[in-house]
Amino acid sequence: MITSRRWRVDIYVDEHDDDRTTHAEARALSDLAHKLLHAAASDIEVITHQRVHLHS
Repeated sequence: MITSRRWRVDIYVDEHDDDRTTHAEARALSDLAHKLLHAAASDIEVITHQRVHLHS
């Protein structure tokens, strides 16, 4: 049986942020999303013993 864990994430946005900060935050969130996707793929490979192919 495969189970998942839920993570509670609170994101606070300052209405006075400039574009540079917003872009930096977007890059950080994008990086996190890619890391989580690859971690999930690795977990699936361990469980199924089959290679996972990620497409962009």
